[in-house]
Amino acid sequence: MKKLAQQKSLLQAIVGGVGLFSDGYLNGVSGVLTTIMGNIYPVEYTIQKKSLLNSMIFVGNVLGMLVFGYMCDKSGRKISLILASSFLVVFSILSSAAYFKGTNDGIIGSLIVYRFFLGIGIGGEYPAGSTTISESAQEMSIKRKHSIFIFLTDFMICMGFMIAAFVAYILTLIFTEKRQEVIWRILLALGAICPFFLLIARLKMGEPDAYKNYAMKKVNIPYKLVIRKYYKRLIFISLVWFIYNFTAYSFGIYFSPLLQSINRQMSLAQIFGWTTFIYLFYIIGSFIGAFMTDYFEPKNVLAFGVFLQGIFGFLMAGLYLKLKDSVIAFIILYALFMAFGEIGPGDNIGNISAKASPTPIRGQFYGICAASGKIGAFVGSYAFNYIIERFGGSESENGNKGPFFIGSALAIISGIISFFFIPKLSHDCVREENEHFKIWLQEQGYDTSKMGLYFPHSNGDLKEIENSEADIEKIDTEKVDYFESAQDSKDYEKKE
Repeated sequence: MKKLAQQKSLLQAIVGGVGLFSDGYLNGVSGVLTTIMGNIYPVEYTIQKKSLLNSMIFVGNVLGMLVFGYMCDKSGRKISLILASSFLVVFSILSSAAYFKGTNDGIIGSLIVYRFFLGIGIGGEYPAGSTTISESAQEMSIKRKHSIFIFLTDFMICMGFMIAAFVAYILTLIFTEKRQEVIWRILLALGAICPFFLLIARLKMGEPDAYKNYAMKKVNIPYKLVIRKYYKRLIFISLVWFIYNFTAYSFGIYFSPLLQSINRQMSLAQIFGWTTFIYLFYIIGSFIGAFMTDYFEPKNVLAFGVFLQGIFGFLMAGLYLKLKDSVIAFIILYALFMAFGEIGPGDNIGNISAKASPTPIRGQFYGICAASGKIGAFVGSYAFNYIIERFGGSESENGNKGPFFIGSALAIISGIISFFFIPKLSHDCVREENEHFKIWLQEQGYDTSKMGLYFPHSNGDLKEIENSEADIEKIDTEKVDYFESAQDSKDYEKKE
């Protein structure tokens, strides 16, 4: 029975987390689109539209994270995951078929609109998927709960980035540079495959036990108490995520055009091939960081990663002239620069956000932190083009060095914040935070007897709390206390 429950929890975590692969894939495609659109629509694809295409998906992300963050706390993890998958399937297909009035401007404009709605689905995956993973992993007996979370979140995102670049490389070899419009349409259409199969699996999944036992689905969340207790964590974690995404997503999108400016003789296939190589280092960094986190705690690994990233960024800026003459050396240093970002905040900022608050508000807490990160990505992707222009343009040495100076300085700042202001998290932090929060609420005079989705009837059966206040009032405090004390007992296990 226990082994079966462990397998169920693992499967539930996988179904909840693999959807973030789509985030990596669809954001990875953004870099490819930036390169291809500039090639095939040189007149219509202005700097404003270039920034909009890269940024509107992040605007959708922010909206999705906030809305789905609230939804997954008040309506449930399952329904939120189902809706997020549905958004990804529908708008990936529509994006691939972007068309309006038969003009190039119409194609670009409709693509920008569809990618906004696509961003909502991606944003929804973050709080719904991450809360499901953190709570499902808590039900497992193994100690490596941090690495499980990372492998099902950041590692999946990194895989998505690499697969996007690799598929672009293969499609370019097949269709050649003469059919670049076919390439970007196929790339976007392929983004619907993973969420489609996940949608089917999610229709059959249940809610994590932590949500069943601690949710405030049918009662009002005491937001004044919540803010008083968690506002400092929320501010510092959100700030670190903002800084990380400002640099990480922007540098990811920035790489292909940068490489093209360094070596204009490079073909499109070569650019996408080297981009795939860069994203391989994302995966390596995420893999190493996952195991480090199990031993050295999330906040320490996060700070370590961004400090090294900052050092490498300053090194690249200082040696830019020499690196410009050696494309391979430049690419390797660039890859290490991005890998350290994955070891640190890439792996751990989501891990910390999903575990630094209790189940009743976990989706909203995570959603706000993640939305702050996406705002950073939005600002960064919009600002990087202007930063480059401000420093002298992409044709100049200073124009290409500028982003590394700014990104590296921000990385160092985020490392300092992480080390001093982000809380420590144990492997059992989800359970510990839930228990601590419930006791703290009781000390503040809040009635916790109505937390959770189920309460015991006099006949011993568990009944789900309905929407009506009358049903909620039927809850007998003594029976609820008995239910809580019996959760870990053999009698409770037999009932399950």
